[in-house]
Amino acid sequence: MQIEKFKQWMRSKRYSASTITTYSDALKSFLVFYREKPVAEITNEDVIIYNNDHILKNNLSASYQNQIVHPVG
Repeated sequence: MQIEKFKQWMRSKRYSASTITTYSDALKSFLVFYREKPVAEITNEDVIIYNNDHILKNNLSASYQNQIVHPVG
């Protein structure tokens, strides 16, 4: 599964367990939101839609929003 590869990559970069959980959970939420769309077809516009239709609509925190919009790298 790609999320497991993402977790392994973060471990190799020595991110804390807490950070890995936070970012992988945020990624899961995003992918569930777009479950009907192939990952290769997700665009920057989709990130904006997710921001408006999920994060802002559900009054999620600014830190959560930053985790989605500015992933680790």
